Amino acid sequence: MNRIYRKVWSHALKQLVVASELASGDSAPGSATRTAGAGRRATLCAAVLVALSGAAFPLSAQSVGVGGSGTCAVLNGARLVVTQCAIPGTANASGTNATAFGAQAVASGPQSTALGYTAQATGPNSTASGANARATANSATATGANARASAANASAIGAGSSALATGATALGSNAQASQAQSTAVGFTAQALAAGGTAVGRTATVRAGATDAVAIGHGAVATEADTVSFGDGSGTSAAGAPATRRLVNVSDGIADSDAATVGQVDDAIADSTRHFQASGDADALVEGEESVAAGAGAATGGDYTTAVGSTSSAYGSGASAFGSGAYAGAAQSTAVGFNASASQDNGTAVGAGADANGVASTAVGGQGEAFDQFGWPIEDEDGNPVLVGAAAADYSTAVGAGAQATGVRSAALGYGARAEGESSLAAGNKAHAQSDYAVALGDNSRANGEQSTATGTYAWATADGATAYGSFAWATGVESTALGLDSYAAGRRSVSIGYGSWSPGESAVAIGKGAFAYDNYTVAIGHQAFADDIHAIAMGTNSYVDAESGIAIGAGSSVETGATNAVALGSGSVADRADTVSVGADGNERQITNVAAGTEATDAVNLEQLDEATARFTASGEGEAYADGEEATASGSNATAAADYSTAIGSGTNATGVGSSAFGSGSNAWGQYATASGYNALA
Repeated sequence: MNRIYRKVWSHALKQLVVASELASGDSAPGSATRTAGAGRRATLCAAVLVALSGAAFPLSAQSVGVGGSGTCAVLNGARLVVTQCAIPGTANASGTNATAFGAQAVASGPQSTALGYTAQATGPNSTASGANARATANSATATGANARASAANASAIGAGSSALATGATALGSNAQASQAQSTAVGFTAQALAAGGTAVGRTATVRAGATDAVAIGHGAVATEADTVSFGDGSGTSAAGAPATRRLVNVSDGIADSDAATVGQVDDAIADSTRHFQASGDADALVEGEESVAAGAGAATGGDYTTAVGSTSSAYGSGASAFGSGAYAGAAQSTAVGFNASASQDNGTAVGAGADANGVASTAVGGQGEAFDQFGWPIEDEDGNPVLVGAAAADYSTAVGAGAQATGVRSAALGYGARAEGESSLAAGNKAHAQSDYAVALGDNSRANGEQSTATGTYAWATADGATAYGSFAWATGVESTALGLDSYAAGRRSVSIGYGSWSPGESAVAIGKGAFAYDNYTVAIGHQAFADDIHAIAMGTNSYVDAESGIAIGAGSSVETGATNAVALGSGSVADRADTVSVGADGNERQITNVAAGTEATDAVNLEQLDEATARFTASGEGEAYADGEEATASGSNATAAADYSTAIGSGTNATGVGSSAFGSGSNAWGQYATASGYNALA
């Protein structure tokens, strides 16, 4: 049987002890008692620490537990006794592959280690070292008397230190790291915010100061993402300074590097070469509490500011920033190269921006100029003409090349133009040309007064027109186009739906591809078509090509020339003027629930017809023929061949003009002749 321990002689204890097989020892009289079985070999390895320490231990005062079965090894006089940890004060290593060393030490987590009196390592892979140390979470480490590591991957090193959140680190006596990924280093240092770092005696990162750093004795960081080297007041009980100098610093290179005093001095020297508060050098200042900075900069009113080469600010409270910037009126502001705010309370921001109206705002640099159709404007050499943002009285222009030239207008977007009074243009090259016009969307156009265009390339070009949807066009006065590619061209026409068209005056087209072509027409439904004046087509693919015709139902139609005709029902066809059709040839329909007619032009129902014909009956299979003008024939094979003739009875014949034949087989041949009776002749 393989063994991992052997008996050796301890000179210090004057007795045999259990040790590793690799340890050497001297033999001695007597024999050692070994009570541990083969199954507890791993637990006895801890006794090597006792054998090699060279120190004497009181009976039952030291114990070590190793393994997951709750076994313990207790030094008892001359024996190392393996037991089930039932002896008071013994170490307890109940976790898998755990190790506990020290009186009442507990290692209950898998692969945990507890070293010291009452030390507890209860989390997986945790380590507690020191009297009463506690490591209670996964991979936590607590080292030092009363140290606490209570969260995953937390580390507390130092007496009384505590790491209480995931990834927190506390190093130093009574140091505390209470939030995730926080770090506290130094006596009583505190990191109380996530990601905070406190280094130094009593250094503190306050709660809420996320990712802040406090460095130095008594340093306090109170704001997120800051670095503090003092407590800010110099009145702390710990005697920490309010501030500290940062010495031996190299010159900064990147924009975010710290600058040295030398760099700052050089920068000040360069920047003040053309700066004067007053005097007659390059910069000129006139007015109380005014500032001019830059070669040729000038101020001409109280409380004015001009910063930049040849910048100028005239008017109380005016401000100009940028080379060539001009603020020429009270409370005006110009910011940017050649920006200009020439009226009271105007604001211009951007290269070439021009706020030339009272209380106007122009924000944006130079951009291409465009005509009313959105085409770039070029000079005589073919180069694009550039303009800056510009605004009239009480107007606002925002965007490169934006132009708000109408009073109380607003232009928002690259090249946007609001030219009418109280007009609004918003979007790339949007154009509101007339008073109260609104254009919203890239390349939208609202050219008519009170017109509205909303959507990419939406156009409302006539007064009162409304276009809503990408590529929607409303070109008729007071027309309305709603939907992608909709088109309302007629005066007061309406088009609603993708691809709908209403070119006629007061025409209405509703539905995808609906077409109301002529004046006062109505087309409702998918690809409904009303092609003649006053025509109405309702239903998918319905069609009317006659004046005042009406087609109601999918596929219904009123054919060319069928003026005032009506087609009712799916597939119905009306091809004669002044008629009503409820079907088509081969696809007839009944008309049901018809009330009895009362007027001469009313329709009769079947009940009325049966009642009217009940007194007039005939037999036979032949038909009656009335061939003459205003002739009358009644009966099987009855014939009224002449004008104004009458033939009544089976087989009767009236062949003379104005003749009459009454009775079966009677014949009236002569002019105005009358034959009455069976087979009578006249």
